[in-house]
Amino acid sequence: MFGWMRTVVFAPATLAALGLYFGTFFTRTFGMDDQAITWVAFFVLLFLMIVNVLGARYSGYFQALATSVKMIPIAVLAVAGLTMGKTSILEPAVTEPVGGSLVTGLGLAVLATLFAYDGFTNVSYIAGEMKNPARIIPRATVLGVGVVIVAYLGVNIGLYRTFHNTEMLQLMRATSVQAALQLIGDLGARMINIGIMISIFGCMNGYLLTLARMPYVMGVNRQLPLSGWFARIHPRFATPVNSIIFIVVFSWLELGLDADWLTNFSILSLWGFYIMVFWGLFRLRRQQPGRVRPFRVPLYPLVPAVALTGGLAVFIATFVGDPVMSAASCGLTLIGLPVLWLVRRRQ
Repeated sequence: MFGWMRTVVFAPATLAALGLYFGTFFTRTFGMDDQAITWVAFFVLLFLMIVNVLGARYSGYFQALATSVKMIPIAVLAVAGLTMGKTSILEPAVTEPVGGSLVTGLGLAVLATLFAYDGFTNVSYIAGEMKNPARIIPRATVLGVGVVIVAYLGVNIGLYRTFHNTEMLQLMRATSVQAALQLIGDLGARMINIGIMISIFGCMNGYLLTLARMPYVMGVNRQLPLSGWFARIHPRFATPVNSIIFIVVFSWLELGLDADWLTNFSILSLWGFYIMVFWGLFRLRRQQPGRVRPFRVPLYPLVPAVALTGGLAVFIATFVGDPVMSAASCGLTLIGLPVLWLVRRRQ
């Protein structure tokens, strides 16, 4: 079920959302009409599909480039906002009613924030290739999430130092673009926005590179309809060509939706599985107390209890705040139950 969710719900929605974010920065940077956002996202996904079909070596080059420059625009924007901004960050969070309750609004806000931190889970996928995963994975996770916290906290404080809350409410996704223009001028803003686009591009490439392997493996294990088609490897480039094409085409179909809606749509179902993992820790400790574990959760049971409580709170608040999106996300995930049951029955 987790593989179904990552293939049908998470991967297409995430890539579509990132493509739309890329298109937003692209059109604002080069003075294009907002109607071009979808087309920019379409062609970026097409380009990445071609690159990933050609081989992991080429997509790896783009990933290395994006990784090496992605922190530069974030650092510049954060430092510029902190040192040159004139607005107090202690003013009220919202100065006018925007609808909805505080609880549901907080749940949706936290869910959107979790989108920025999700990549840390991919570290565990390569545990089998590590000499000491029990030591490396916790350190890599803490370091990676810590860097993201510092980076995004710095950017957000810088934005709050640049604009009032009501201004950011009006600017929405254009906030960082306008902040760069106001703080460092047109040329500097263009350079920062290009750096941010490279960062988004690298994120899209990394997701497609890793997520396309999941339907391929499920196809090899005959866990999907048309498993033979998903398991096909390109005869020349040795890449899971059909799995890559499937995820990109599915992403194209979602480009007509709102990017923020898509991020919530993808993260909600993912966190449904995370909540089950947190609960599973308690069940395993109770059912197999004497089992030797290569890695034990620190500060047990406090850490999983906090994670489980927070995850359930966000999950429930999101359902209350946006029932249509929540039902669509969970519904598409649950469709996998009869589909996978039919696949197993045919075998």
